[in-house]
Amino acid sequence: MHKSNVFLMSNFKGWILDALAREAAKAVNAEANFQFIPVSRREIRSLSSLKAKFRPDVNGNNLFFHHRTFLEIDDRFVIGESRNRIWLTHFDDLSDTKELVLRESRITKAFVQNTRLREILIEEGFPEDKLQVTPGAVERSIFHPSPEVEVREKYFLFSGDCKPRKDPKFVQWIIDSFPEHKFIIHGSGWRVFDGGILTTYKNVEIIDFSFAKQAKLLRGASALISVAQNEGGPISILEALASGTPFLATDTGFARDLVTDDSGFLVSEDRNLDLWGSLLTRLITIKESVRNKDLLHGKYTWVQLGADFYF
Repeated sequence: MHKSNVFLMSNFKGWILDALAREAAKAVNAEANFQFIPVSRREIRSLSSLKAKFRPDVNGNNLFFHHRTFLEIDDRFVIGESRNRIWLTHFDDLSDTKELVLRESRITKAFVQNTRLREILIEEGFPEDKLQVTPGAVERSIFHPSPEVEVREKYFLFSGDCKPRKDPKFVQWIIDSFPEHKFIIHGSGWRVFDGGILTTYKNVEIIDFSFAKQAKLLRGASALISVAQNEGGPISILEALASGTPFLATDTGFARDLVTDDSGFLVSEDRNLDLWGSLLTRLITIKESVRNKDLLHGKYTWVQLGADFYF
């Protein structure tokens, strides 16, 4: 195969887009020339602010990680119809879908992280046969096979920093509504949320995020709970399922692409005590019945991702 030029756009080196492209290439021994394009979070949300940042050597075998890299390069160099592939991941990818449709003849394949992004592009007129839902990949050497984890007390896990889109008020409601259950929050900023209100609850433990702790916390949890209002993933759902832990999530990101009879449940933002109480109990039962089983059923590997992207 020809060497791929991979254009990475990220707000700091090592961000998820960078890791996806590199790890997938290593898994399939793909020849890839990586060009890292650093941008701030503000820049990545504004196409106009990215002018004059890119001067790549564009050829006919390109992979653009974050699709806005493709849009910006094409705006400056007018990319021809060749083997151009792009990636759409996050909730803030939705502002320039019309621009992608206008350039679809110059795009060989668009990888989208969840079904909703695919539906939006189809609604805008992007050819359905050029779209592929690809949530990502999980490092099974870290998360599965899952060793036995001594759990002295059952708990539910929230993973991620305290941000508005993570709906911290909803997280507080869940913890407050079910004092009989223990909850662990693995993320930064939660100790100061609403004046430190969560630190006063006896049934919650807050742990600042550390990737080194993620696998053990996921293995030991009865379930991962994700109530984000807007999400591209989250990747923590992939990690939880690989660890043998089901999830409970709002219908955002790729949650509905991964939910099965043994993987967990989707839930609305309706604060129905009876429903939530029933689901939490059922999740405990699921976890006890599938312990140490890969709930992703072997899917979403780096090899699969590499084959999609590079061949």
